[in-house]
Parts: sequence; C-alpha cells; structure tokens
Amino acid sequence: HTVTLNWNEPRDIFRHDSGVIDSQLGSTSGNEKTIDGAVFREPALLKSISWATTSYNGPHNKINLWIFDVTPDFKPTNSVLFNVMNVDNRDNEWNSYELPTPVEAPNGYFLGVSCNEGMPSLALDDGTDPEYPFVPYTNYITVDYTTNEWRLMDKSFVNDNHLIRATGDELGGNHQSYDYRYVVYRMLKQDTGDPSKWTLLTPSEGQEVKELSDDVSSLAAGDYVWAIAAVYPLGTTSDFVFTNAVHVESSGVESNQLTSDFTVALSADGSSVTASQVCDAIEVYNAAGALCLVAHDSRGVNVGSLSNGTYLLRATVGERRIVKKILIER
Repeated sequence: HTVTLNWNEPRDIFRHDSGVIDSQLGSTSGNEKTIDGAVFREPALLKSISWATTSYNGPHNKINLWIFDVTPDFKPTNSVLFNVMNVDNRDNEWNSYELPTPVEAPNGYFLGVSCNEGMPSLALDDGTDPEYPFVPYTNYITVDYTTNEWRLMDKSFVNDNHLIRATGDELGGNHQSYDYRYVVYRMLKQDTGDPSKWTLLTPSEGQEVKELSDDVSSLAAGDYVWAIAAVYPLGTTSDFVFTNAVHVESSGVESNQLTSDFTVALSADGSSVTASQVCDAIEVYNAAGALCLVAHDSRGVNVGSLSNGTYLLRATVGERRIVKKILIER
C-alpha cells in the first residue's frame, strides 16, 4: 500500500509574533463587531490566516475572522476586505483558515478576530523574543468597527505581539520566486522532535517534483508522519511542514477503510458535509491540497462558503479514516 503526498510552493509568511503564548487581549463585553488584532504594512495577496486564542473567558469554540483595509499611515479602517463567521477554533493552540479565494491588500491590512459574545482572547507573546521583538503601532481594538473608531493598544499596557498571521505573496516586487527543490522524511509520530530517527525519502539535495508516493507495505505498525521542506538555491531549507498522522497496520494497510457504522457524505444541495457519528476531525482540502475547512469533535461541517469544484474530504474517528473526493456543484 502507498501513501501519496503532494504540496504547493512555499508562501510568504506575515507575522510579528514569536509563536509562544504568554497572555491575551480583548473586551470582556464584546460582540461580533468588537474586533482585536494587528496591522501588517506589507502589500500582499493573502491566502490563509492563522491565529491562537487562550482559554481565558472561554472556551472559544467559534471565532469570526476579519481582514480590513488600512489608511496610508497604517491605521485600520472599517473597509472590510474579507470576513467569515463562526470558524471552528481551539484555545491554546494554532488554528488556520484557508481563504476561499486570495484577498488582495495593496495598502497593507489589518487582521482581526471577534466572537459573537464576550472576549475572543486573542493570544499575545511576551514581546521579548530577539528574532520577533515587539512591533509598535500594530495592536488595535475597536468596540464597533462600523464606527471606524480604533484604539491603539500600545498606549495602555500592551508591549507584546498578537499571535495572528497570514500567508500569501508579498506584492510590489518583493516576493522571491525560486526553482525550489524539496526534501521529504518519514517518521513515527512520537519521533517528530528527533530528526535522528527520520527516514529520508528523497535525494539529500531534494527533488523538483511536488509529489511523492511512499510504499508503507513493509513498515511496522504505528502512526506515521511525513515532513516536507523546501531547499533554496544556496542550500538552506525552509521550516518543515508535518502531515497529519496516518495509522499503518502491521500488514502495511492504513486503517482508513469505510465501516458500516461510519459514513460521511455531502448534502444534496452541496452546503454541508455530515457524518453518521461524531468525528475527531472532518477536513476539506481543495484541489491544490490546501486545507480549506476543518471541524473538530463534530458530526459535520458547513461548506457553503466554498466555491464550486472538486475537494478532498477526510473524516477521522479514532484510528479509522475516510478519504473521498466530493464535487460541490450548486
């Protein structure tokens, strides 16, 4: 049996934060219009948003995501470039959302979050990381974005960076395009932190093709993960991206077979995906392999925000997994 991997060329990452949660910020009496976030000054074509919330005043099972235009001096406006409501969220860990279509932000942009009631508790780092120190004049909050009244939080007590990021392509001639090569490793899930136990599946200098098939038929039983990194022209590599774990039985067959008590299907009107029981995760990927939607501990996910087309649906219950293509056609 084989596991087939495919991936996209690396994107630019727009971030201020160190990645380490220290505290949080927000209004305890907020609503969906009360938005907290950060300004980014780079003109960009945005393709995804990542963020982290804490469990303070939580849990926060749903979060609203916002992208606003900014003024010439990089203050948020009430001009909404993108918004999606009620996105699945888990506190105290990174969450991500793939934009249905890229969002153009030629002036820079403001990334923000809200929740329908209370404080979303968008996480902050401690602002002391030498590689990602505190960036002033970026943290803003508004009680009601429609008033276009924004408060700069630097002037109160915040000298930390929000844990909110975007990926995409930087505009204005700054984006670097390379003839990338890629290295791929396989490892047991418990060995992701120990590169000495990784198995290299490509030539050490990398390969040009953005796809790889790995024969797992002779592997010992276990949960396996694959790590992929881009190799730049001068030989340096990007950070590794890890796949979800795949369980392999001793026979080399994945535990992904459909069972009679576990089914998942697209609704007739193409608006939702429903499983026959609560799933650990339901994930929807686009044709390029990018994660578009994910729901945890749920029987379904709303796909009404996705454009028509073919998607890969993956539902997981324990060690069982269903992977199937779905065609959204409305």
